[in-house]
Amino acid sequence: MDLEQGITAFSEVLGAPPPGTDAAGRYVFRFEEDLELRCFLLAGKPILEGVVCMAPADTNEAEALLKSLLRVSLGRARERADVLMLDEETREVRLFRRLSPEAVKGREFVEAAEDFLNELDFWRRRASQGGRPERFSSPFSLLR
Repeated sequence: MDLEQGITAFSEVLGAPPPGTDAAGRYVFRFEEDLELRCFLLAGKPILEGVVCMAPADTNEAEALLKSLLRVSLGRARERADVLMLDEETREVRLFRRLSPEAVKGREFVEAAEDFLNELDFWRRRASQGGRPERFSSPFSLLR
């Protein structure tokens, strides 16, 4: 399995040179607003990872945020194979997605990475609101 092929294809789409690997052997794409896409192999399987947020220092607040995010995750489980987890050492709430071996090739990897970044953005926005759903505007709200 050649993860580097997908990394190269994604880098070309971004118009940037491919990133090197970090100390943990992960390819890390850095975007604005502290957004990172980490790509690596785990037990020979390609993984995409991103940080959703830092868990609050207060245990009760952290627990409430995680419960809220996990409820949403359960509701989306049929549609998405993503996994949320808390790294207790770093306090990072992370999103993971395991890709099929075929998805590391060129265009398939680019599409998977783009989709994952969109999903990561969803979770980051949700976490920034304390796990609550986003408020949305409706034309009906103008009638009040």
